[in-house]
Amino acid sequence: MTLRKKALQILISLLLVIENLGRALGKEERASELAGQLKGYHDLIKERISGTNSEERPTVFFEWLGKPYHSASNGTSYDNFIDFAGGVNIAANESVDYPDVSPEWVIEKDPDVILHILGSSKDYTEEELEQWRDEIISRPELQNSRAVKEGRVYVLSGTVATGVRSAIGELYLAKWFYPELFEDIDPGVEHEKLIQEFYNMKLEGGYAYPSDA
Repeated sequence: MTLRKKALQILISLLLVIENLGRALGKEERASELAGQLKGYHDLIKERISGTNSEERPTVFFEWLGKPYHSASNGTSYDNFIDFAGGVNIAANESVDYPDVSPEWVIEKDPDVILHILGSSKDYTEEELEQWRDEIISRPELQNSRAVKEGRVYVLSGTVATGVRSAIGELYLAKWFYPELFEDIDPGVEHEKLIQEFYNMKLEGGYAYPSDA
């Protein structure tokens, strides 16, 4: 099964959970609206990157949980997350699910993008996300890497990488990977709309940095 098919299965499972919860709470219409909006984000990404070929897809070094050089390989949820947004995870073929790789290995692979996803157990400020990015781009061993030299280093909160809000995380990744294809899309604005419309709350805190890339 391809990762794109896995992404579709995950989406279908999530939509079923939302619809079942809506029925249980007597909020079927509300649940249907939320499911439709999430599917809309999914379809938008799928449509816009459908014309790209494998040579055009950016290579991505992914690390997470605040651990430098701690990555994820093929079949993990994070690998699937990156693949659906149109990136190529350079650690996909590692022999363990969550490998610790060396700086030298990353330099040799010289990815187009460096992506760090923080844990989802806490809320972050934009300043905290910026500090994480600054830590990455200040690592001496990465100074000559393509991603650092071109400024393509991004930090994402884990709260928008899983669950209902993973659709927002996918929008951020897709825009970071293909800025020209998603020039008219502001994931932060879509996130605000989602939170306001379905949770009746004001969006606060930091979720992606740089958020306007």
